[in-house]
Amino acid sequence: MLFRSAILGVGVALLVLVLVGVIIYLALTLKAIALSQRQSNFIDSVTHELKSPLASLKLYLQTLTRRPVPPEQQADFHRFMLKDVERLDTLIDHLLDAAKTLQRRARPGTDATTIEPVLQRACEAAVQRYGVPAESVRLEVVGVGMGVAGAPPTGGALRVCGREADVEIVFRNLVDNAVKYSMPAPQVEVTTSALPHGKVLVRVRS
Repeated sequence: MLFRSAILGVGVALLVLVLVGVIIYLALTLKAIALSQRQSNFIDSVTHELKSPLASLKLYLQTLTRRPVPPEQQADFHRFMLKDVERLDTLIDHLLDAAKTLQRRARPGTDATTIEPVLQRACEAAVQRYGVPAESVRLEVVGVGMGVAGAPPTGGALRVCGREADVEIVFRNLVDNAVKYSMPAPQVEVTTSALPHGKVLVRVRS
């Protein structure tokens, strides 16, 4: 009887170990699938962002090469091509910044960044990049006052943990996407406020 109980106990323990192993394997598999999907989405997004300005540049160059173009239209072409080159340059900068961020080791609690100037620069960069009116991207600091992109808000400073360059990458991309995907007449609102326990809330709405 004792031997049978021991065998039963060992069997149950082995079954539990097998079940735990299966659960861990499934969790790791799902994590790997999700990571692969994110990587695929990232590659698709980057490829699209690269091909769009390149296709535009190719079209303008082919037009200038194949037929005579009036000087006024040439000036327009040159302006559009410069915007496409700036778009490519910005995308490459974003990719390089992201790579640097991943390579750097985080040091919790050693860096603090004032959030308002970072958001202000992100708003101004989006306004300049897409050539929209300054009032299209508004920055509001709750309890401090409202300002339009290009006019820094006044009042107390809200600070968050993290390197300024890393924080700026995050919010620059958020504001940039908010403007880009609400063209041709974007109305983007960026609000930030202090929460209890030393937290800061930032909303980007379009």
